Amino acid sequence: MKTISALFSTLLFVAVWDLFTRTSQQADAIAAKSMSPAVSGNQRRTEPVEKKRERLLEGGLCPSYSTDNDKYKWTTDEGRCVYEYWKKHYAPSSPSGFQGTVLEMGVVQGSSKLGEAHSHAIQYELGWDTILVEANPEMEPFIRENRPGATLHMTPICSKPTTLHFRITDMVGLNGFAEFHDEEVFQTKLKSRNGKIVKTIPMQCQPMAPLLKDVPVIDTYFLDVEGAELMVLESIDFSDTCIQIFNIEDGDPSSSGVGTFLTKKGFKHVGWNTEQYNHVWVNSKTCRPSHSAYPFTWMVSFGFLAGLVVYAGYLAKTHPGK
Repeated sequence: MKTISALFSTLLFVAVWDLFTRTSQQADAIAAKSMSPAVSGNQRRTEPVEKKRERLLEGGLCPSYSTDNDKYKWTTDEGRCVYEYWKKHYAPSSPSGFQGTVLEMGVVQGSSKLGEAHSHAIQYELGWDTILVEANPEMEPFIRENRPGATLHMTPICSKPTTLHFRITDMVGLNGFAEFHDEEVFQTKLKSRNGKIVKTIPMQCQPMAPLLKDVPVIDTYFLDVEGAELMVLESIDFSDTCIQIFNIEDGDPSSSGVGTFLTKKGFKHVGWNTEQYNHVWVNSKTCRPSHSAYPFTWMVSFGFLAGLVVYAGYLAKTHPGK
């Protein structure tokens, strides 16, 4: 009977501990939906760097990173920020050795050396499946060299098939489609950097949905396509592909069509990333079933407990006084 009592106590402890850990994870999930401190777009644009850092820290979205002892070879703070957010709020319910899916649009050359690829470390250091989408046809050989193993789509994205005009400048960061550029802003940036348009390439675009027909879940999605973000979002079939976290340029909830669109799709804005134009949105529902031993643990625990009770009753009848 002492042995049975010890087993009973052990199983009871396991069951209680399991309940405690699951409750903690549920609390983390609720925290994931919390909003960072509200700051207007104008305030962000004039906000001093130190004040910006304080607010990010206060909002809990991104810590202050030290690159000296990074476990992973992060190429951008934006990429690390989004992964750290995923790790905090979603990793606890993911299986050991979890292999997620990351998608990045607007990868330029996809290089780790140039610090332009948010998904680089997620692909190579964490081993996640990686999908890259880039519209500039001149970048294809560089991406294939820099990002072996990734699924690459060299195509512009739009809500329905049409012809767009891709402008290539001598300033890589300004390359994009004429149809989506704010012409006044584009020309101002070009002039301020003494840049020029090198050539314009007509291209056929397609919706995002066909590219994702065999991708049921995207855990992190980096979207930076120089003004075409809303059109890309409108081309996704959210009923076929569940996206957990977006990092979107110009995704300010207070001043962009992107914010309105994502809110209607059930996403929550949790703050802006290390660049003032990059915003992080999370799905209010969980895309992947929680990898939890909760049902199994309780089933086994109660099964054992029931068995022990029956066995204890049997011993009490057959060996009275023991």
